Amino acid sequence: MTTIADQQKKLAMAKKVNDGMDKVTAGTKTAGGTSVVAGASVVAGAGTLLVASTVGLPLAGTLAVGGAIAGGAATMRSDKVGEQARKVGKTANSFFSGMVAFNNKHNITGKAFKAANQSIKKAQELNAKYKVTDNITKVVTVTAKKASDVNEKYKVTDNIGKAVASGLDQVSKLAGDEDEEENDKNKKIAAPK
Repeated sequence: MTTIADQQKKLAMAKKVNDGMDKVTAGTKTAGGTSVVAGASVVAGAGTLLVASTVGLPLAGTLAVGGAIAGGAATMRSDKVGEQARKVGKTANSFFSGMVAFNNKHNITGKAFKAANQSIKKAQELNAKYKVTDNITKVVTVTAKKASDVNEKYKVTDNIGKAVASGLDQVSKLAGDEDEEENDKNKKIAAPK
């Protein structure tokens, strides 16, 4: 059961939300409409994302959302910043509207989808006809087997390992590893004759 105090808090919160919505509506009218606000938001968000990802900042997507909100809010200001943000928003809106109209007229996205789909179908047909993936699998398998056979016959990895170990021993000696020299002397003394 809610108390009167709880109900009063809810009413106060609802009033704040309503006042906030009124301010957003008035600001959107000042900005020149939702399309201007949206255009400025897209440009600011994309610009923030580009800079944040180029610099390598973590949470670039989150920063871009913040940039988009700030860009949209800037259009609602009544100073020079607001004026510039509205110009950017109008330009972006015109650009995007022009792109949509161009796409609708020439069906660019539909043609691109059709071309990609046809390319995939053609690749699948070529693969079915010439067994490309099967042949690649066979070549890789045969090559791996041959490499294993060569390694088994000539002990390539063992010889490389011995050569690397010997080289590292020589580097240690040249670097003046006195313990290594002492170990060599001890081995010679302790070796049975």
